Amino acid sequence: MDRKDIMERKLKNKVIRLLREGEIDEIVRIGISATPLLIAALKDKEWDVRMNAAEAIGKIAEANPDSKEILKAIPDLINALNDEYLNVRGNAAEALEKIGFDKIPVEGKVLALLILERTDEVVNIGKDAIPTLIAALKDDDWSVQYKAAEALEKIIEKLIKKGEFEEALETIRSTTTTIMNFYKGAFRTARKKNKTMGKDRELLKQRIKLLEKLESLTNEVCARVKEKEGLPNPLDEKEPMEWKGAKRNDNKNQNAKNNLLHKSFLTK
Repeated sequence: MDRKDIMERKLKNKVIRLLREGEIDEIVRIGISATPLLIAALKDKEWDVRMNAAEAIGKIAEANPDSKEILKAIPDLINALNDEYLNVRGNAAEALEKIGFDKIPVEGKVLALLILERTDEVVNIGKDAIPTLIAALKDDDWSVQYKAAEALEKIIEKLIKKGEFEEALETIRSTTTTIMNFYKGAFRTARKKNKTMGKDRELLKQRIKLLEKLESLTNEVCARVKEKEGLPNPLDEKEPMEWKGAKRNDNKNQNAKNNLLHKSFLTK
């Protein structure tokens, strides 16, 4: 073993020891040369080592903007956004922010912003954020799910205002399908374990509200398309009285169905 190998092994042992001890500032003093070891540590079996590695990368990025070595950490930091431990995810998101969101692929940027609870910035990304947001509706972290739903609602509203009705309806369809499939699976699991939804109850209520909002947005799109194409509005006063009566009965039936649906959701 030559001198170079000995020095590299010493550095590796030192960095791993400092990560385990949580001595982040000491690692930052080592500088860029510690970066490859920190990237490798993002896959360590110990969650606190992964958490500290992400934090150290972020701090080194602050001190060395645009460093090529730091940019190499981006793919592994994006993977760390899906870590099972929230603290690892949070530190990875902060590290990506310090590297610069302008250097991060949109999928990683959207998920990092959701973790950091910066919904407005996600909404500003626009329709490019939609695929990641729909996937995030199934995230293990309920707060990420919540923020994803909030962002989707606002993006759909923007699409409608811009007259991008096809995009809006497709997003509504994908969002609704994802929510329904996700909760079907959750209810099946709960029944098998003879348990209720428990801590997911509040999130379930929020999902029901979102589904109601999506229905409202769908109706808005239909009304806007009819107006644009010069089609008759079914709520117009010139409608025959028998049509209006039929519509009122349909609405009553639909409301009854919705009430039953809500009760069945909330009592399971």
